[in-house]
Amino acid sequence: MNVPSRETPEPDSRESARSRLPRLILVTGHFADPAELLRRTRLTLEGGVRWVQLRAKERSARNLYESAALLRPLTRDFDAALIVNDRVDVALASGADGVHLPGNGFSVEHARRMTGEKLLIGLSVHSREEIEAADAVSLDYVQFGPVYDTASKRAFGLPKGTTALAEAARAAHDAGLRLVAIGGIGPAQAAEIAAAGADAIGTIGAIWAQADIEAAARHFVAATAAAFPPGAAGPSRTY
Repeated sequence: MNVPSRETPEPDSRESARSRLPRLILVTGHFADPAELLRRTRLTLEGGVRWVQLRAKERSARNLYESAALLRPLTRDFDAALIVNDRVDVALASGADGVHLPGNGFSVEHARRMTGEKLLIGLSVHSREEIEAADAVSLDYVQFGPVYDTASKRAFGLPKGTTALAEAARAAHDAGLRLVAIGGIGPAQAAEIAAAGADAIGTIGAIWAQADIEAAARHFVAATAAAFPPGAAGPSRTY
């Protein structure tokens, strides 16, 4: 895989990146090669999505870094945030805006020590109790799910539903955190997710797996804009 530059671009500050976090997040799905990763991500960005979470659990740290370094100039061209799954070192080395940690992964507190105020830090959670136990001072957002049934999240148990989502959103907001709902959510569910108190929606298949990725992204962006009107209530922190 060819990396665009040996120079590591400086990430935006944590506060600057927070201010740009939108209502819809693309989590990347499977890609066969760098060209496919770039093509699918570009189409998503052209469709209006402004937050890309690079998820490539089957790939080595070196390959994840190369993928992140490849996406970084593209996301900057669209003024979009780039978040790297799992690896704090890769997020820092690639100049990403943040790192997303699994619930059983690297310590949030240690991640914040490593990154200082350079990166956003997100955490996967599956219950209100996990949010209440999290290090809210070091975190910027939590990602809760799966809300509905989806093949990519079945390893994390049964769907949580919107009642549990509402409880999780209240706990997140009490802690000053933003909550991203994920798992089986498409444009048709956006209003229900917003009504439950989530601040944003994460998706893989509803965009990444579609034949017309740009059109799917535009449709989902429009649905979230309608579901989350300007000035809608959210977390106590400013984003």
